[in-house]
Amino acid sequence: MNGKRFWLSVVAVFVVIHLLEYVLHQILLMDVYMATAHLWRPEADMAKNLPMIFAAQIFLSFMFCFIFTKGYENRGVSEGIRYGFLIALLMIPTNVIMYAVQPMPMSLPIIWSLWGILEGVIAGAVLAKVYRKSESCCCSC
Repeated sequence: MNGKRFWLSVVAVFVVIHLLEYVLHQILLMDVYMATAHLWRPEADMAKNLPMIFAAQIFLSFMFCFIFTKGYENRGVSEGIRYGFLIALLMIPTNVIMYAVQPMPMSLPIIWSLWGILEGVIAGAVLAKVYRKSESCCCSC
């Protein structure tokens, strides 16, 4: 594993995940969350838990990148897309479990799952692009 490329990848994936999660939850689904406010923590509580959300996203980014490096084959962006897609599929059962234990509209886990696939594919593509081994690089990067 290349340390410099790895940590750059973690930062890049974190930015992608954070931005896409913001778009999903703060823009696209805000009306749904407002209509189901009784299911969620009050806004003040969520604001207090923001550091926990950031920490979880950083950990997710770290593990997403770490696992990728273990099977890295330097096959380009398509390798990252495939990886991100598979990881996203792995996450779908957690959305189904959330639906099973919390009285929410079925549309939420469906949207979360479809968005998760999009997010995984984008994050995987970014990861593969940032982590790639440069053939023309003359330094030890």
